[in-house]
Amino acid sequence: KKVKKHYNKSFEDFELEEIHGFRLEMKKLRAFIRLINTNIPEERKIKIGGKIKSFYNTAGNIRNLQLHQQRVSHICDEMLLEKPVLYLQLLHNEENKQKKKAGRIADKIPFNHFRKKIIDLVPDKLNTESVQAFVIQKQHALVELIFLLDYSDEALHAIRKVLKDLLYDWKYISSYVPAALPAYFTNKKNIEVFTDKLGEFHDLCIARYFFKPVYIDKIADEEENKILLTVKRKLEETKGEMKEEINTLLNHVKQEMEKEDILQEVYVV
Repeated sequence: KKVKKHYNKSFEDFELEEIHGFRLEMKKLRAFIRLINTNIPEERKIKIGGKIKSFYNTAGNIRNLQLHQQRVSHICDEMLLEKPVLYLQLLHNEENKQKKKAGRIADKIPFNHFRKKIIDLVPDKLNTESVQAFVIQKQHALVELIFLLDYSDEALHAIRKVLKDLLYDWKYISSYVPAALPAYFTNKKNIEVFTDKLGEFHDLCIARYFFKPVYIDKIADEEENKILLTVKRKLEETKGEMKEEINTLLNHVKQEMEKEDILQEVYVV
């Protein structure tokens, strides 16, 4: 019901917050489905249809374009730069193309069928063994990622996805968390704060895409290109500072995990 509510509202005008609401509810639904699907044979697993996934991804593209336009305008105001009008118009035109694409996809989404299919397959009760297995899966993934020698942008995004699954399924798994996860991540508030930081960082990673030749090479104005180079440098600087902050926190968590013998517990399990 929540997914459909935000879907209907986002489809009206693709307003930034409504798109965020739709994608957030979809992420929660997908996390819950992953929990239910743990230890279930492939043929009995709940699956989300391709058309809804396609709409979800296209809505994400629209939101990324909207956020990037806001971010560029904000940096220009902050640094007292002229706004890159041609560049912003290019992004706006791409946003409109993505909105039309989303509209075409939306016309083909059988939402009632999607809802019924999911409800019919959901078990009456959560299986305790499946919940435990789900938490252990997340434990293994988290330990493997945190003990990497180097945290690439992709690795940080993977850590965020694992933590988000835990966060969205918290009310079903919280009693199993203390025995499986590092002490820092047994506190829900810590996970929320950390995933917010990782989310901001991921947004900056996405922002880099909009400075690729497919966009920049279309700007013929030399002065505007200088402005864009300044904005790009500012984004890279902010991204670097944020990554350093995240790395410091992860190294602290890693040290705590070593003290707690988390690694040994994982391999025993």
